[in-house]
Amino acid sequence: MPETTAKTPAPPVTLSQKANRQHVGRGDLRTWWQLDAKHRPLGRVASAAAKLLIGKHKPSYVPYIDQGDEVIIVNAADLVLTGRKAEQKQYARHSGYPGGLKIFSAADKIRAGKQDEMFRHAVRGMLPQNKLGDLMIQRLHVYLGAEHPHTQQEVKMVASDSAATIEKSVE
Repeated sequence: MPETTAKTPAPPVTLSQKANRQHVGRGDLRTWWQLDAKHRPLGRVASAAAKLLIGKHKPSYVPYIDQGDEVIIVNAADLVLTGRKAEQKQYARHSGYPGGLKIFSAADKIRAGKQDEMFRHAVRGMLPQNKLGDLMIQRLHVYLGAEHPHTQQEVKMVASDSAATIEKSVE
């Protein structure tokens, strides 16, 4: 008759040991997303882009790890500003010298063809204000026209800029 070896039960795991076992690795590759800004409000497209850059749409999201995806915004030249934002919204820049403050309205930026700067500024304000945010904003690619040079990537289109559509597109 063979001997049966009785397995001893594992010792109970304390709460501090459970916290140390949390998996914090990325585990998956970055996905490329394309948002079309044609005839859409600036803030709605920017908030959808920020959500994708941060990675909040992923089930493995933790705020202290950069797990976000690459985001391409096309047709930025056709953005929409609601209300009187074109005249009232202001962008400031300072040269660092006394009297070097320059203030531009959103209408000035649109006339100068710098809608890509408007998107970058809006999205940067929605990202974490630390080193992680600096890394995340590098993965934002804004183009004024419909073409972009990232055709080699497998780019997923986001049909609408709503959060519900992003959740459905991920699945």
